[in-house]
Amino acid sequence: MFYTYLWLREDGTPYYVGKCTRLYRALHSRDHNVFCPKDPDRIIIQEHVLEKDALEVERFFIGFYGRKDTGTGCLRNFTDGGEGMSGFVLKPETIAKMSAAKKSMQLRLGCHPSEDTRKQIAASLSGTHQPASAIAKRVKTMEMIRSTQAYRDKMRDAANKRWHGGTKCSV
Repeated sequence: MFYTYLWLREDGTPYYVGKCTRLYRALHSRDHNVFCPKDPDRIIIQEHVLEKDALEVERFFIGFYGRKDTGTGCLRNFTDGGEGMSGFVLKPETIAKMSAAKKSMQLRLGCHPSEDTRKQIAASLSGTHQPASAIAKRVKTMEMIRSTQAYRDKMRDAANKRWHGGTKCSV
């Protein structure tokens, strides 16, 4: 089975459209550029027997609702959909390189540092702990800074720039 899914804002408008073969992807934020809604009622899932149908539906929804990054709509998708990695096959040379790299890493992980090396590491790390009074002072300073309206305004503006491409938003 293949699936297309829409993630909805609280007001019911979609903010992300995707296609998957495992429902886990539709229900979690992992490997996405945006966060999955916490409320499962704000996730719409549609099943498809054929992958080409799922890809076509994904392209349709992205075209219909438009993308924020291109200024054509409300979706946070960064592509027009329909590409994905389904059916992608690695070349045999690439598989061989990946295998060799993994074997090399396993050999390195099997090595244990000598007693001298362990003592040097321990010596370099000793004395790096700071007194509790210094940590408490830093924490108090950060709490004071974070409690100011100027700090909150600065954080909100930075988030708006990241999410909305520099434009102000009331969301």
